Amino acid sequence: MTKKFFLMLYFFAFSLAATAQEKKVLNLPKYDKQPYHFGFLLGINKTDFFIKRVGEFNLIDTLMTVESKGLTGFNLQIVTDLRIGEHFDLRFLPGLAFANRNLDYTFNYSNGKEGVVTKKIESTFAELPLDLKFKIIQIK
Repeated sequence: MTKKFFLMLYFFAFSLAATAQEKKVLNLPKYDKQPYHFGFLLGINKTDFFIKRVGEFNLIDTLMTVESKGLTGFNLQIVTDLRIGEHFDLRFLPGLAFANRNLDYTFNYSNGKEGVVTKKIESTFAELPLDLKFKIIQIK
């Protein structure tokens, strides 16, 4: 009983493997042959400040510390792809990056109490990257 079962299972698996070798229809076969095409890119980013102390600034003022807390933002870019050869594309991705950061200022007031003031900083960056894309040869 078990030999027959394993023999049938073996032939069943072998027949599935044989049918998997058939040629399949390619998805968008002419897409890579087009001279140019467009698209868009959505991404996320995280920005932060690097704060470097200069001397003993806390002895001069009531400001004790400054801390940066980075937040997440997002990117929005337009993909412009120009085919310059069989294996090379020139890609231009103009876009905007929207970012937020918080700066926490800790003050030591004259009455001995501490207070924290948070300043929200919003930034918008223009990005103009130009890339050279290399596509490897597909072995069929």
